Amino acid sequence: MTISAILWDYDGTLVDSSHKNFMTTREIMSHINPAMYEDAWPLALTSFEEYKGAIHSAVNWRDFYMNHFGLSKQQIDDAGALWSEFQLKNQTPVEIFDGIPELLRNLSPTPQGICSLNCSINIEKELQQRQLLDCFNSIVGYNSVLISKPKPDPQSFMVCLEQMQVPVAGNIIYIGDHHEDTEFARNAESFLRNDKNQLRVIKIAACYSGAKPDLWAVKPDYQAHSVEEMVSIIASCAS
Repeated sequence: MTISAILWDYDGTLVDSSHKNFMTTREIMSHINPAMYEDAWPLALTSFEEYKGAIHSAVNWRDFYMNHFGLSKQQIDDAGALWSEFQLKNQTPVEIFDGIPELLRNLSPTPQGICSLNCSINIEKELQQRQLLDCFNSIVGYNSVLISKPKPDPQSFMVCLEQMQVPVAGNIIYIGDHHEDTEFARNAESFLRNDKNQLRVIKIAACYSGAKPDLWAVKPDYQAHSVEEMVSIIASCAS
């Protein structure tokens, strides 16, 4: 099976940035609604463990903000617009998952890209520090697409493929750790596929950061419960 490209999510897939995202979310919420900080944090922000459980149970980030923090549509839009700024300001360190650097370098003959809700500037900075930036042909972050079209809208998938200059045909792997990642891959395949183009987007769930794809409405094609298992799955897709 020919693999034209491999596209990755970033947070929870390549790096464990959950604690940084927890701290960033706290900062954004206290900015959007100061009373949330002054009175008492909502349950999802009382501890890191509560945050991780809530974020993995949410359909997407809008659902997370609405159901756990009671934000209005306008407040959700305002919070989303602040994400890149607050991510860049927050200096909480992130850790790359063991085995990911070796995997990325071993896959380097295949074009690789990132489609993320993180800020592309932040991603590039962190990858540069780890000498992994040259593994990627394209990095598309939240700030790279219209604010109204984040994942699971397929726009960032299209932008990534265009920047990578790979043929829109054959098989493309997309790897992520959240329900909206599998929905994102499905939407991209539907957008790209037509009668003449039998493109397939293979959906792999990165479960080693806490993802529970058995609960997702859109199921992945494969589940990787460790980076080692991810290596084997990608190899089987390419054989």
